[in-house]
Amino acid sequence: VSLRDHQRSFVFDVLPSPWPAGVHPHGCGTLARGRLAAESTSRTGYLSYGPYILLQPGQYSVTLNYSSTASAQASVGLFEISSSKSGVVGSGPIPGSTDDLGQLTLHFNVRATQDIYEFRMRWDGGSDLSVSAITRTGG
Repeated sequence: VSLRDHQRSFVFDVLPSPWPAGVHPHGCGTLARGRLAAESTSRTGYLSYGPYILLQPGQYSVTLNYSSTASAQASVGLFEISSSKSGVVGSGPIPGSTDDLGQLTLHFNVRATQDIYEFRMRWDGGSDLSVSAITRTGG
């Protein structure tokens, strides 16, 4: 099964916003108290990915709500928006939040229909990181 076929099997036409952490697919970390969490002893990887959603043409924003034990000067990972046709269309480093709530917002444009979008968060290890929700606005 190709990655493209795998993505097609998980495409959503409607997605709640915010998208709560309890429904995020994840490649590392654990689900605890409604949050995806990666502790410094976990293996690195994608803490959250998906939802493989079709979006109508327009301008969008995606906000990641998270917390991290690292200081604001440290980067703990990368937040990316990926398109099935264009690859990565937005990305930004995730700064530490010193255990406070952190928010990172990325903006992107959708120009064509039938393009599948994914919002993913890669964790680099070294400090704890948890995600509570991802919110999409616009369209």
